[in-house]
Amino acid sequence: MSRHNQTDGFTLIEIVIAAAIVAIMAGTLIPVVFNRVNSARSEDTSQEQKKIQTALLNFYQDMNRFPTEDEGLSVLVTNPGGPDWEGPYFTDDKLDPLTAVNNDAFGNPYVYELDPVTDPGDVAEVVVASAGSDRTHSMPDGSSTWVLADAATNDDLVFFVSSSMLNRDKRLDTISELDDLASAVRNCYRVGGSFPADLDDLTGVYIDSGFENNALVDDWGSSYSGRVHPSDATVYQIWSHGLDQQDDTGEDDDLLVEIDSSSIVVAEEDDPLDVEDSTDTAIKEDDVAFTLDLVSTSDTDLVIESFEMDSDITSKKICLFQFNTNTIWESGPGVAVPTGVLALNAGTTSERTIPAGSSYTLFGEFKNKVQTEQQITLVLHFTDGRSSTLVFTIFW
Repeated sequence: MSRHNQTDGFTLIEIVIAAAIVAIMAGTLIPVVFNRVNSARSEDTSQEQKKIQTALLNFYQDMNRFPTEDEGLSVLVTNPGGPDWEGPYFTDDKLDPLTAVNNDAFGNPYVYELDPVTDPGDVAEVVVASAGSDRTHSMPDGSSTWVLADAATNDDLVFFVSSSMLNRDKRLDTISELDDLASAVRNCYRVGGSFPADLDDLTGVYIDSGFENNALVDDWGSSYSGRVHPSDATVYQIWSHGLDQQDDTGEDDDLLVEIDSSSIVVAEEDDPLDVEDSTDTAIKEDDVAFTLDLVSTSDTDLVIESFEMDSDITSKKICLFQFNTNTIWESGPGVAVPTGVLALNAGTTSERTIPAGSSYTLFGEFKNKVQTEQQITLVLHFTDGRSSTLVFTIFW
């Protein structure tokens, strides 16, 4: 009977060695994998926070406020009630938006705080914080102060939101609208010899009613106020209620513009031209150009005999062109005046006639810009003895 040596499985020492190798590899790989998972979740949380930040600013843009702490981030997805909400402001392609907006990528709820105490102070109106991979909030500190310098010393993912840039844009837009309203008041005074009884009297006549009839509403959503100055009847005041949306009669944070009637030339009662639109000023290279829409109220044709302009800036050209046409006359030596254009300073001897009831646009282009605002008085004299006085302000 012969015997054969046979190995059945691993020896004990081999098993011990293999287990040791697996343990070493696991001890090396598991932390790497864990760190990569946490890093990916941190990146996902940071990207989500950017979306939340944009959503909060869009919410503020419409609502003129940030969500309350009771509302939380959920109102970025669901309407809290009210006509100004135009959301949802936050969406998610993979998760339920309500779940995503309220929880970070680690599955922990965000901390949302309105009007936080910060160091340095007053840097934000809202703070949104994730506890990060350790699932423990290291901020704010024990005194409930959000110290910005601490954000770099822990794994919390924190961002701060301020409306300052939005309100800066709202302020600039409101100042521009106040300028338009001031021009409308000047035109109203020029035509009628008095200030408007109410700002509503300007819309549809001296100023466009605006999208959704909001021409008399500032960028914070409050209606503009207007009145004759209580101690000076020659001055009209228009103001926005400002950021706090409280009427401070033109003081505190209100934005105020005043119109002095002493500098406005009142049109004659039988002025044959009526101003349809206020001045639209634009910069063209080194020149400033303006347009003014006019309509003839005369029942007979008006033939321009001469004109005079009270201005200390040099004119490149002044002309009238037919309303709703694209013909802008480019003057120059040997350049003929096109059909539909009535050149006032072209040196042409052609008859310059405004047909009865027709609409024209006054166009002017100037050089030598020396200041940021210039009031111009243009008087057109007609062969029938009548004249039309046009007063407008250009800005550059």
